[in-house]
Amino acid sequence: MKKYIIASLFSLVATSFAAPPVLTGKCGGVLQMQRKLFTSKEYDGKTADAMIYLDFDTNTFSLQANQISLPSNFPSGETQYVFRESKSAPMKISAGKMPNTYRVEIPNFDAIMYIMSVNSGNSFLVQGYNDHISGVCQKI
Repeated sequence: MKKYIIASLFSLVATSFAAPPVLTGKCGGVLQMQRKLFTSKEYDGKTADAMIYLDFDTNTFSLQANQISLPSNFPSGETQYVFRESKSAPMKISAGKMPNTYRVEIPNFDAIMYIMSVNSGNSFLVQGYNDHISGVCQKI
């Protein structure tokens, strides 16, 4: 009897997370990268924040970023931000493991993030995979 109940519950849970609908359109957003696990010197050249553009119709990801630039005499001197122009790359989208989520892989950037559709599909919450990245992307 126990096995039957467990199997029934597993079947119910497994079928309740059906693949989300295919994404269309575009969204623009911002990402914050707080890099908490780095030591101070490891911050050099890391991205602090970024503006992103996801084109779901062409499966293209674009990003422009502010990167941290430490002075050569660090920890003395002044930390600066260096603006990096926009870069684009193909992205691969698949269903995520939670309801209403997608896995977005950008192989050329060696990056993976998860997005969750909210606000009737007009907004996406963004979470970096194996990195401290979070943000939001709004449908355009």
